[in-house]
Amino acid sequence: MIKTKDPHDLIRANARQAERDRCVYRLAEEHLLGLDRRITPELLRKYSSPDSRPKTLANVYRRILGSAQGAGMKPRVIGKHLKGGLDDPKLKRALCGFDPVRILRKYRGGAREVLRKMQELNTDHRIRKTKGAIWPLFCRTILTAARFLMEFGSASAFYKWADSFDRDERLRYELPKHLSDRIDGLGFTLACDFIKEVGYVNFGKPDRQIKQIFSDVGLSSGGSDRKILADICRIARNTGQTPYHVDKIFWLIGSGKFYRDPGLKINGHKQAFIHHAREKLAEKDAAP
Repeated sequence: MIKTKDPHDLIRANARQAERDRCVYRLAEEHLLGLDRRITPELLRKYSSPDSRPKTLANVYRRILGSAQGAGMKPRVIGKHLKGGLDDPKLKRALCGFDPVRILRKYRGGAREVLRKMQELNTDHRIRKTKGAIWPLFCRTILTAARFLMEFGSASAFYKWADSFDRDERLRYELPKHLSDRIDGLGFTLACDFIKEVGYVNFGKPDRQIKQIFSDVGLSSGGSDRKILADICRIARNTGQTPYHVDKIFWLIGSGKFYRDPGLKINGHKQAFIHHAREKLAEKDAAP
């Protein structure tokens, strides 16, 4: 990311950064389109917006759990015990169809009681219960997310509350912070993931894929997750896209997971893209 210590150069520096943002974004789209003949502009547009908003509080709650279990080793650890992940019928029954109110009534004994239930479901594998282990934390997520959502009573009430943050640029970034403060195991990055996947296109997920690409091609100088989110939003403004779409384009390069197209499987091309983008930027900078 371009920096300047001279305030008089700020306008020119911002203009140079905007041009760099547009150039790298254009290269990112071109890179994806060149990976496989099945990847077309029409296919990429499928990833430019989230699925429709969950209409029930139970489905909002399930979406929180989906984001919370998507970090680090959680999908592998939880998937080892529950073959269907969050879609495992045993888990759905244990979590009362993902109804927050019924969950809190059922597990009055707290996270330890939830953990005991998870152990009952997973007789084939031993669940680690040590401090910092994945399952105890996920059990706390189950309860704290239920307590948080129970305050709203309906999905529409939750969206009305979230909308009050999203429509005000000065407050927007407080939404993931508020969620991460209230729900155990849902840090700022995972809260952003949840928010964008329930329909808020003004958000991206500042995850490790995004951080490395942005840092290595000069789109970001690093910093906190909140700072990386601001970089995603800046690139979106400079390219005429939404932060959600910018996030997806670079995430697809890093992960190779075209999850809406089951027949399309490619490896991540993060390093190849970084190398290509840096070469093109160097050529552009060297041009008279």
